[in-house]
Amino acid sequence: MATAEPKQTFNVTINWPATLLALMLLPALLWLGFWQLDRAEQKRELNALYSQRAASAPIPIAQLGPPEQSRYQPLSITGTYLPQWTLLLDNRVYRGRFGYEVITAFERSDKAQWLWVNRGWIKGDAARLTLPAIPPPPSGQQQLIAELYIPQGAMLQLGQDNNRQWPRVIQALDIKPLQQELQQAMFPYSVRLAADSAGLLERNWLVVNIEPSKHTGYAVQWFSLAAMAVIILLLANTNIWALYKQRKVQP
Repeated sequence: MATAEPKQTFNVTINWPATLLALMLLPALLWLGFWQLDRAEQKRELNALYSQRAASAPIPIAQLGPPEQSRYQPLSITGTYLPQWTLLLDNRVYRGRFGYEVITAFERSDKAQWLWVNRGWIKGDAARLTLPAIPPPPSGQQQLIAELYIPQGAMLQLGQDNNRQWPRVIQALDIKPLQQELQQAMFPYSVRLAADSAGLLERNWLVVNIEPSKHTGYAVQWFSLAAMAVIILLLANTNIWALYKQRKVQP
């Protein structure tokens, strides 16, 4: 009569290479997961703020409080376009087409300062051999409705802005150097034209470039990898898999 195999008991044997690898990866994976959840919450707050501000009436720019507290605030601005000072914000892909965002200087009627008005998107030459023909804005005094745009963070620049030609191709809008170059007081942020405003081209702006749901999906992926690291840690350092197989074969 065959004797039954002795039952195994749970035991731990440290596999140092696997343990050290898992312990190095686990904090990083958890940090990335929580970071994505935080990004998702930030994007939800931005969407909510945009919806709230978009529903509010425009206010004269002279009545604007601290700009940093007024992101997306609709503004009423009276003045004159200065088309000789036009910037082309590079690498603006819209509906699969290469192009630029056209940003033109605008002098307030009270002469207090200039603003940089983002007029929207224009198709460009993907080969970069020529610059686009920029439709001129209307001349004379205009009353614009535009939203205050404050970037969420520093923009990624693919190159340095070394040219001094006008219209000028730029990688990111930096107003301080322009203010020094042109010796002119300027509003510290750009504005984006509302629908039907004078000089508008094609509105291509998104409130957020990645929706909160995608960030949440990325977080799930990072947490799943963290869970896998824990499972590998258990399998490498214990006989839990052998116990599981023993339990399955026992009658």
